[in-house]
Amino acid sequence: MSMKPLKILFFAIFVMLLTAACAASTTPTAAVQTDKPVQRDEQAVLNRDIQNSYSAQFKIQFSGARSWGYDLKTRKMSTLREINLHLEGLDKAQNPGDIRLVTDGAQTWMLGAGTDQECIQFPNQQGMDPTFIYPESLVSMPEIDGAFELVGEEPAERVPSGGPVTLQHYRATGAASGPWKNATIDIWQEKTDGMLYQFSMQAEGEDPFFASGAGRLNAHYQVIVLGEPAIEPVAGCEISVKLPESFTNFVRLPGMASFESKTSVDELQQFYQRLMTQENWIETTPAALADGATVLSYSRDAQQVQMYIEALAAGGSKVTLLFIQSQ
Repeated sequence: MSMKPLKILFFAIFVMLLTAACAASTTPTAAVQTDKPVQRDEQAVLNRDIQNSYSAQFKIQFSGARSWGYDLKTRKMSTLREINLHLEGLDKAQNPGDIRLVTDGAQTWMLGAGTDQECIQFPNQQGMDPTFIYPESLVSMPEIDGAFELVGEEPAERVPSGGPVTLQHYRATGAASGPWKNATIDIWQEKTDGMLYQFSMQAEGEDPFFASGAGRLNAHYQVIVLGEPAIEPVAGCEISVKLPESFTNFVRLPGMASFESKTSVDELQQFYQRLMTQENWIETTPAALADGATVLSYSRDAQQVQMYIEALAAGGSKVTLLFIQSQ
């Protein structure tokens, strides 16, 4: 069995799908990060991340020639963020399956049916980060800000729980934004800092996310007061081969892993030839050169691993590990 190319293809499609979905949307309104209370009596905003800890759910139902559903659950606690995504009504090319994602801002871990239940790990800000549909993906606030009117003020519980707060309820009717028209949009935000607590939108238009043609969109975002356990790490992300003490840009995909090191090719070759023997791996073929990379091959029990160690132009090395499960 090879390095499971179908699974890697599904992940690539999944990332491109989510990235394209956000890119196809209207211009998003950036979340404002501030510790200073500000009055927003005359402005509706879509700031989801004012609070450092919250839980929310965003559901979209698009009804048309091809209908689909989108269910995104988000939890944010301290430095961690957890996302659970479920899609319905789409074919396999657009929806490889559900995923659970956890990120600390530097690394992201993913697992679920969309990854064939194998952990995927990658560094952030390296072009692999998936993007998701949020309220600000649907509405360009600078474009329609003048359409909102203050409906009134309503009480709510603080996020996380800590006493009552006052929400300002804004509404726009008959609005148009990007592909959407005849939109009714309701926004509930905390009066002092502008934190978005609730969002609902009904509109007509051409689906910019999954190319499903014309239809009607019904979206609802709701913040939930936290009272849940801490965010658990994604399970099953360990690999069977130890890594050097110093490495960067670690990526794990089904059937493979890669990383970079400031260590030279010769030093890494010596490191792994010594380590693999200590770890009871058996060399299956002698070290060889292939396309400019040093190739090491080992087996242990029912698993084989091939290592490709190549020099980087800027100095140091890149190591690619291919894991092959024996039939």
